Amino acid sequence: MKAYLNVLYDEAMKVKPDALIMSHTPHPYLADVLDMIRLNDINTGKDVTRAMTLRARVAAIACPDAVIDTDNWPMADKATWRSYVELQPELGVPSLYFATHIDSTQEPLTEDDYALVRESWRRARELGGKGAGRLPSEAKERGSP
Repeated sequence: MKAYLNVLYDEAMKVKPDALIMSHTPHPYLADVLDMIRLNDINTGKDVTRAMTLRARVAAIACPDAVIDTDNWPMADKATWRSYVELQPELGVPSLYFATHIDSTQEPLTEDDYALVRESWRRARELGGKGAGRLPSEAKERGSP
């Protein structure tokens, strides 16, 4: 698999040196053939904030140089979505899967929701898309792997 990804990565960079190669596999073995890790679909049966924070920590430890795509779908309801939109810049690059309403509940997005998205994305730009706390250095300070 790594040989295959290496070919894709090298050829993409030859054609477009600023290409962004995303993977769904946060593993150190693949760190040199990817630029971004996607946290993958949200499990609506779990606490979204806790689960996605854990996924972001795993991705940051496994591939510390990769940018993290925080994902954003599915969502159980708008309140959960709003909470996660607010957290996303702390984890990595915010994703936006909804433009007019939350698909699972049909709750419409309002001007307040769009303002939240703008603020979230502004904070992410300030953090450079790397999140507020890239965990490897913090983990080392605490003596964790």
